[in-house]
Amino acid sequence: MKQKIVIIDDEKKAVETIKIIIDEYIPNCIVVGYAYSAFEGIKIIQETQPDLILLDIEMPINNGFDMLELIPNKNFETIFITAYDQYAIKAIKFSAFDYLLKPVSIQNLKNSIEKFTSEMLQKEIKRYEVLENVLSGSKPSKIALAYPKGVMYTSLENIIYISADRAYTTVHLVGGERVILTNRSLTEFETLLETDFFRIHRSYLVNLNHVKRFSNEDGGLVIMSNKDDILVSRRRRDLFIEKMNQKLRI
Repeated sequence: MKQKIVIIDDEKKAVETIKIIIDEYIPNCIVVGYAYSAFEGIKIIQETQPDLILLDIEMPINNGFDMLELIPNKNFETIFITAYDQYAIKAIKFSAFDYLLKPVSIQNLKNSIEKFTSEMLQKEIKRYEVLENVLSGSKPSKIALAYPKGVMYTSLENIIYISADRAYTTVHLVGGERVILTNRSLTEFETLLETDFFRIHRSYLVNLNHVKRFSNEDGGLVIMSNKDDILVSRRRRDLFIEKMNQKLRI
């Protein structure tokens, strides 16, 4: 199945050049639409539901960043294409999949899109593996964490806890590593990791295997294996203690 791409750039020649490169050199993708402004871009994204958008930053009236802020549910990845390298840091903050400078070379664009399609394939493989596990009655032992620069595959036992802060979800791993995600909510993780994980607060989902101590301080605190203290909400406290007691009896 080909990945759907939308090109958004106020320069008609740039759009045509990028489309030609994709058509001739990247056979596993298809351009399903293009636009010459942020307003048109939002409309074409809604109509075509692309997997990837190639987005110019500097455009009249609203720039590429403005456009992304106006889209509530971003079910696509973004590769920024611009002539101005001072936007690089802001592009990273917007969790861009990649960032290319104009004039875009065939090889650079090909490398960037092929990297994207490769990671999409890996995600699909992982989804099927999880589905097979569910249908067979077994729980997944590993999980794929897709973040702006790639995909990390980690075992569930390496996850200490997961925290949420506005649009970001952070997975805290053994060894002090953290993976910041923008494409998965805490509720999604709670549904997927229901066996050994428990939501002790609206902003925290903890791995019960990494809980080291419960303290009555501040209304209830859980001390994790990495020594982080996490607040337990009052309404979840009794259920958490019951869950831990059940686990200890196993």
